Amino acid sequence: MEIRPKPGLKPKDTVCFEVEGEVVTLRPARSKLLEGYGPVSPRKRRENWRKVRAEIEQAVAEEVGAED
Repeated sequence: MEIRPKPGLKPKDTVCFEVEGEVVTLRPARSKLLEGYGPVSPRKRRENWRKVRAEIEQAVAEEVGAED
């Protein structure tokens, strides 16, 4: 099997496989979402997961309590 590099592909790129008979072509996979809006920027600070969990548990408890 022979693999030839395709211009424009870099390590860790998302690719799309196109199969035509015995030939498989790799091309960059384009995301409509990323083309329109771009990736989400990470937060500048670390997330306090204990606090997040406590907030979610509180919200669920309030929702369940409101059902009575």
